[in-house]
Amino acid sequence: MKKFLLTVCSAFLLAVGAEAQITLEHEYSNEIGFSQPINGEIKIFSYDNSELRIYNLDHSLEKTITLDLPEGLDKNGYDCYITYVSESLFDLDDGIEFLIEWEYYDSDLGQGFSFVGVFDETGTPLLEVPDFEGGYPNPSERPVVETDNGVKLILQEEDGEEKTRVYSLPGQLYNITSVETPAGVESLQAYPNPASDVVQIAYAIPEGQTQGALKIYNEQGILVKSFVVDETFDHLLLNVADFEQGVYTYRLEGNSFATEAEKLVVMR
Repeated sequence: MKKFLLTVCSAFLLAVGAEAQITLEHEYSNEIGFSQPINGEIKIFSYDNSELRIYNLDHSLEKTITLDLPEGLDKNGYDCYITYVSESLFDLDDGIEFLIEWEYYDSDLGQGFSFVGVFDETGTPLLEVPDFEGGYPNPSERPVVETDNGVKLILQEEDGEEKTRVYSLPGQLYNITSVETPAGVESLQAYPNPASDVVQIAYAIPEGQTQGALKIYNEQGILVKSFVVDETFDHLLLNVADFEQGVYTYRLEGNSFATEAEKLVVMR
């Protein structure tokens, strides 16, 4: 009897352990990071010296952006570093923008430089700071900060003459490491509601289902946005900055289910 109980307990612990183990989802060949909200969702980005690639959280490729060197920067070698991939931080349109630093060596001068800039996905510069020694701080030092007077970009030289440049940014900064569903918010509730920029919609995939589609409709019943969601997260960040003011409805739909429609109010 004791041997039987021990066998059952061991099997139970093995089963629990199998569900709780760390598993490899995907392996990227380059450094990666997590974006600010894009189309209401956090994305994964990866890059090298020629391309910026945007991935969905299921690791499927969504978009590839060619990285063009700024004019006159055909030096003997360079590396680039990208942070703050966003669609609503550096400007307020629907395109993707990012902060980038090119570190290069000028063989004529025998000196290294950094070219810091903000570019959109078409290669159009929103900010260019050439020949800026030292560039912006390490990404872990967070050169973009939220203040009581708006969002600021701080560029600080590390070599030579000490100086710091502070730029005001038009958009919003979201701390993606601390996004949680607020206490008391039930499934399919939108928070905040009414909303004017980014709204968080909590959801729960029904038991027996693996994924669904969170769909948003306008007052005429026309589908305006649709997002595939699964059990990876329990909420969706929806950017309504480009929505017209009005009342929208949203619901979670699947192959064999559909929740009741909820209302979302967009105000300007």
